[in-house]
Amino acid sequence: EVCLVAWYWNSQAQDTCWSTSCQLVDPFDTGISDQNNPYEAIQLFPVPASDHLVMTNYGALHGSTVLQLFSVDGQLEKQELVTGWPYTFELDGLAAGVHVLQLRDDSTIRNWRIVIER
Repeated sequence: EVCLVAWYWNSQAQDTCWSTSCQLVDPFDTGISDQNNPYEAIQLFPVPASDHLVMTNYGALHGSTVLQLFSVDGQLEKQELVTGWPYTFELDGLAAGVHVLQLRDDSTIRNWRIVIER
């Protein structure tokens, strides 16, 4: 839950006005599903991953396709250029835990939440 608390002090009226607004936020909501997205057909395995992650897709690549892995705090941990399907993404040297995998080409950005176990 994320809350915003705001207040204002009115010096003439010697009074304070307070307002609080809270909303539930899923920190792992990494994208919006799009039925026309060619990357919806991508399969990732094994889940959870340990030393590598295999990605399959039977569609074509659209220009320069980049795969990036981010920590949950947004730090870029690894980046590679995807050259074809299936694609194996090596996870050696990366910390165990939850990560965000992003695939980006000339027309699409797609995100997945992945777990690395050691």
